[in-house]
Amino acid sequence: KNKEKLTDTLNHNSLLVKKFALKELLKMEKTNQELVPIVKEIVPLHFSSFKSYSLYSPTMCAYIAYRSGAFALGICDYATLSYSQEFKKACNLLKIPYACGYRVDGSAIFDGQEKTVLYGLGIPVEFESYYTELFKKVNDKKIQRTLELIEKVNANLQGQGITVDVKALKKEAKKQKTIFTEKHVAKNLAENIVNTFGKGKGLLDFIDKYMNIVSCEGETRFLHESENMYFTEDLAKVIYNNYLKPMLPKEDNDLKEFIRLNEELGVISSCGLEIKKYDEEELAKIVKVLRKNGFNSVTIRNKLLSEEEYLKIVNFFSENEMLAISMYSIGLPRQHVPTTSLDVDFKSALAVIGNSVSVAYDKKDGIFTNRTISKCPNFEKRLVLFANIGKRER
Repeated sequence: KNKEKLTDTLNHNSLLVKKFALKELLKMEKTNQELVPIVKEIVPLHFSSFKSYSLYSPTMCAYIAYRSGAFALGICDYATLSYSQEFKKACNLLKIPYACGYRVDGSAIFDGQEKTVLYGLGIPVEFESYYTELFKKVNDKKIQRTLELIEKVNANLQGQGITVDVKALKKEAKKQKTIFTEKHVAKNLAENIVNTFGKGKGLLDFIDKYMNIVSCEGETRFLHESENMYFTEDLAKVIYNNYLKPMLPKEDNDLKEFIRLNEELGVISSCGLEIKKYDEEELAKIVKVLRKNGFNSVTIRNKLLSEEEYLKIVNFFSENEMLAISMYSIGLPRQHVPTTSLDVDFKSALAVIGNSVSVAYDKKDGIFTNRTISKCPNFEKRLVLFANIGKRER
């Protein structure tokens, strides 16, 4: 009971309270080993903080990932580093290496894509104020577009007793020192719908009839688990992917300045891409376009790839001097990868997940393999800025 209370406290609003709770948890687990979960065959690769639409504070994210067997941790969110100080303090208490980053959206660089998602990873926490200033124009545009989206949503659902609460979104964003985005709109809608309809057939009928979300296919299958503690989070993801995403405008801000600054500071610039199969000719074209636009990494976003095919893709990018990053779109505790069957390249990859990152590294060579570092000497600078993850020290 005491452990449950302390764990719940990791989501408290006060940083001091969260810090105290984490310290007490670690003390309790040190003297009572039966309280520590033992995970041998699986490593969770997907969780996110409430800076997006999840249930967890950055402190809670760090604790969950650490207790799930991650060797090092990182976190990233939309055009903000406001969570990084809290995350850093949690990781220091856990005595685990950490990294922070951000993501921004920009105009498409590949045919058939609506926009490009840029992940900037490996930013020292002390650069928070510097980057926050750079993000101001991006954030202002994002807020305006989110307000336009809310107008469309409220017009669509007029008369159904469900609206997006703009005041609540602004209040929550101010409290969390972030901006409200379409992900927060999804969470707000999900909470309002659950409060109105509960977790039964009425809710599924509503999202089917008035939001055109088919409640018996794909990711919505989790909504049939009424006792699922992630129910509202699942619903928020379903609403975002199936209802809000089609309404989002095409992003048009220029990513070149962000990539230039990343390069200057030794930060990894990763482009999010959906890769459906291993095709060397197509992958070679991707590498060429990414290099032309200043990217030094690619985030692979397809959960449907087989492990064998995924590893071949990771190896291809590694051999072509590009860091491969894996991304999974199903939340804890459902998406796991067996640790016993992964090769070095996979283990040394970062998994960028929504607004969080779970990092596994090869103990001998650090976060990247020797092969990658020898081919890309400038990655060594990035290694230093990545909090010396390979050495497990700062």
